[in-house]
Amino acid sequence: MYFNIQIDAIPQGRPRFYNKVAVDPPKSRKFKEDLATLLKLQLFEPALHGAIAVTIHIHRNFINPTNRNYGDIDNLAKGILDACNGILWKDDSQIVQLEVVKRVTDSKPYLEIWAFAKE
Repeated sequence: MYFNIQIDAIPQGRPRFYNKVAVDPPKSRKFKEDLATLLKLQLFEPALHGAIAVTIHIHRNFINPTNRNYGDIDNLAKGILDACNGILWKDDSQIVQLEVVKRVTDSKPYLEIWAFAKE
């Protein structure tokens, strides 16, 4: 499966705890909801089962490309993987191979996601 999603990746924020319940920060929650909606619009195949391999290319646009506050690659990937749960795969624990690439682009930000069954 291949997806090209026109959305800017938002790093997964630290959860806040209210009455011992973890709650995503509003920006992280909205990003995951928006990404899940966009994925569902492009999904023509059922979710993958078993072991899977995933490649993610994160293309972000920055006003000042020398600024190193791009978001940590692991926090960017975490939000993307969480948004894909229950859509592209049942749970991200199925992922046995993961490649994540972060790039600066002059165009609008977007994500590319490849997911396939691993034999």
